[in-house]
Amino acid sequence: MRYAILLVPLIALLALGCEDGEEQAPPTPTATVSDETTPPAGETGGIEGFRAFARQIERAISESNAQFFIERAVLKEEACTGEEQLGPCAGRTPGTVRGIPGRVWQSDASALFSPEEYAQALGRYFDAALSDQSDEYGTGALTLYALGQSATEGDEVFQAITTAIVDIYPSTGAPIGRTEREAHAFNFKFEAGRWQFTGEVAAVVSLSSADWLSGECGECYTRWERWQANDQ
Repeated sequence: MRYAILLVPLIALLALGCEDGEEQAPPTPTATVSDETTPPAGETGGIEGFRAFARQIERAISESNAQFFIERAVLKEEACTGEEQLGPCAGRTPGTVRGIPGRVWQSDASALFSPEEYAQALGRYFDAALSDQSDEYGTGALTLYALGQSATEGDEVFQAITTAIVDIYPSTGAPIGRTEREAHAFNFKFEAGRWQFTGEVAAVVSLSSADWLSGECGECYTRWERWQANDQ
């Protein structure tokens, strides 16, 4: 495992209240998944359609609009035995867990977030960026950096790859103890005339973020292009 050293903090990072007695942040009342069935006007599939849709993603990020992602989320279900040590079922009682998939790149840490949990974590991600920092990828401000495309279990997946420099784990607000360049890939698929949000992959240290920001990671995507909003 490439980044095994991260597993202990990141499993806790992704669990978000799965352990008994863990204090949770107050729920976000507006975090509701839309049951909209009428496709939004003008949305089309394929890479051209995703490039056009990416403008909406960029605007949602700039406005710290977590609800944009929640309303388009496709919730995944998983049956838990109560004995799992890793993954979405870790720390949960037997039964079915349902939520927005999230996982840490190059680790076994993963979870299914309720819409409320995910809205809180996403809000922290929006707020955590250190805009006064900079590195070879640019400033530390949160930005839509690139678009990717891949295939997952036969589905065509399009990725909005974002990045920021942070000094906390946005999913929990816990301090890292140093600054890191994070990259978060938001996954979307086009179905029933609408772009749907299917989950997130988080690269939470500078070393692993480079995979998503380089354009050269065959494990991450089959197609990658630098996002340039002004050229769209």
